[in-house]
Amino acid sequence: MGTAGTSSTTSDYGNDDDLEIWKSVEGNDWQDQMFGRTGQQNMYNVNVSGGSKDLKYNIGYSHTDEESIMVGSGYSKNNVNAKLNAKLNKWLTIDFTGRLAYTKLDGLSGGADTNESSAANSIVAQTVRYRPVEPLTDSDEDAENSTSQQRTPTERITDTYKYQDRLQQSYNVGLNWKPFKGWTFRSEFGYTWKRYETDQVWGSNATVNSKFGGNGQPQAVLTRENTKSWRNSNTITYDNNKLFGGRDHINILIGQEWSSSQETTNTSTSISFPSSMTISEVLANMAAGTALPNESDIAEEENIMSYFGRINYTMADKYLATFTLRADGSSKFGDGNRWGVFPSLALAWRISEENFMKSAQKWLSNLKLRLSFGMAGNNRINSGLITRTYSMSENDEHVPYFGEDRTSALNKGTYLYNPDLKWETTTTRNIGIDYGFWNNRISGTLDFYWNTTDDLLMRSVVPSSTDITTNTRISERHRTKVSSSLSTQYWLTKRTSA
Repeated sequence: MGTAGTSSTTSDYGNDDDLEIWKSVEGNDWQDQMFGRTGQQNMYNVNVSGGSKDLKYNIGYSHTDEESIMVGSGYSKNNVNAKLNAKLNKWLTIDFTGRLAYTKLDGLSGGADTNESSAANSIVAQTVRYRPVEPLTDSDEDAENSTSQQRTPTERITDTYKYQDRLQQSYNVGLNWKPFKGWTFRSEFGYTWKRYETDQVWGSNATVNSKFGGNGQPQAVLTRENTKSWRNSNTITYDNNKLFGGRDHINILIGQEWSSSQETTNTSTSISFPSSMTISEVLANMAAGTALPNESDIAEEENIMSYFGRINYTMADKYLATFTLRADGSSKFGDGNRWGVFPSLALAWRISEENFMKSAQKWLSNLKLRLSFGMAGNNRINSGLITRTYSMSENDEHVPYFGEDRTSALNKGTYLYNPDLKWETTTTRNIGIDYGFWNNRISGTLDFYWNTTDDLLMRSVVPSSTDITTNTRISERHRTKVSSSLSTQYWLTKRTSA
């Protein structure tokens, strides 16, 4: 192997006696050629606001465009934001917010491209790995098999096209109704729609080690993604700060929320276009290539239903209590584990306001003891993990031989399903003290936390022999924490005399 490597180096660059020849040869700094461009960014903003006593509005527009340092990369973004608040009468108001964002992106990212099986083959990686000086001669074999593996990084990126078109709209409407003193009913409805389109084309100089096969011939991948989500929330709030002649204050909130979202993705791939076709010709004549089976993914709809309530009570501005209870149901879990109930309680005592502390109030500004206990749920996993899934693949994912037809096959999913998944629950316990001295010139806090997470949703790696890449399992975690803060304030005064 050492002899072969020496022979190859000698044929490419000569023997040791020929090294003087290369001193006058200027090498290629591929990184500088790829990333040496000076970036430039332009930003524009326009905002209009106004209204009257009962009607207020705000409309804004912003534009950003950027030419990035990487050859052929850049983006432009346009945002339109609108806010409206209208008081229809003394007990009814309505508000509206809307946002429209349109983004266009050109160029590649740093990792593996869509047609590459490894980031090591990416154009960015080749800027580091590719030889800075061309050899004396190319072998006949290289000349005959001149695939993009022998192309320079600049040749490859010049023959690569990637364009992303993103449109996002979100709207939210809210209604406030105050039928009686202290009572407020609020209803909100929100809707979001996203459309992402990505066009990628690789010319004959850019199909290096393509996982689709057909090296040396243009390829194209068109991806279309759509996401729709909506949310509805309804709350009733009662607020009274006149209890017992104004001594106590109570605030009660009861509400319900329902949200839903779904995503669809469609990917079209065509390979083996005629080598003479340009990128624009490929985009205009997708039928000229060999189409691979379309990949369509209709994600399982994600639904969450929540009911919640909260009571805040303050007595004599010295004793404070907050109780919260919420129940959440998620479609990501099975029937027996769909719902989770999460209570919390927080208590506080302003010791510095007690009568027996009056003698210390000259130097003790604040002393408050806090106790809390609460539970919170987490369902941040993908949908469909509780059921068996199957996926489509072509020819068992191997590159077809000449004359072999590409066929689709139904394969089992790449993750292990788990019907026992349930809400991840984190229980937090806290004891804390707030303090302040000399009119809070010195103040701080001291807290002790003890957190426990049960039914932890965690991805784990399983043996490769199972053909399963990940498995979501249930585990447990404990954590304790002590934190403190201290701040000081100084007032500087200057003495003056007449």
